[in-house]
Amino acid sequence: MGSNGTGGVDGEQQIPSGARGYDGFGGHIGRTSAESTPWWKPEAKAPARAALLPA
Repeated sequence: MGSNGTGGVDGEQQIPSGARGYDGFGGHIGRTSAESTPWWKPEAKAPARAALLPA
């Protein structure tokens, strides 16, 4: 195990795939907000013919 307890080599963290969650997250989480990139899923849109359907 590394000296920082992460089990990494030269500061690299060894995190198993799927252990962090957020599948499909398109941003980047940095150590600070300045190093991070926000991301939101594209807004869902109704099908083009939805406006033609009776209410």
